[in-house]
Amino acid sequence: AFVPGASTLFTPVARGKRLFHPDTWRLAASKAAQKGQKRASWFEGRGGSTAASPTLPACTIVGGGRIGDLLMGSCADNKLVGRSCDMSDLPPGPIYVCTRNDALDDVVSRTPEDRRSDLVFLQNGYIEGWLESKG
Repeated sequence: AFVPGASTLFTPVARGKRLFHPDTWRLAASKAAQKGQKRASWFEGRGGSTAASPTLPACTIVGGGRIGDLLMGSCADNKLVGRSCDMSDLPPGPIYVCTRNDALDDVVSRTPEDRRSDLVFLQNGYIEGWLESKG
């Protein structure tokens, strides 16, 4: 109840059946900020960096699935090619292979010998055996 002349430092706010202090949300945000600072210092203490990540260089992406689409958004100059496209005229930079494992042989065979060291494989399967067989 309102009492004339009484202090208005604490005017409870009714939310449902509970009364909240008006600063509750500010305090919660403050605690969240403190929690974020603690996480950042923990991460940096283990050798991580919270600095903004640098802009990725332009690259070629083979395969337009989930991973390929995600990488396409990393740089405006990225080039997306299908797994059966000609790979002889690719721009310089890394070539991210985002295809199924059954398409890897075809992608590597289409890639010129001098560019095979630029291949970066992003698969959701186990390709260690396949990589060992290719040298």
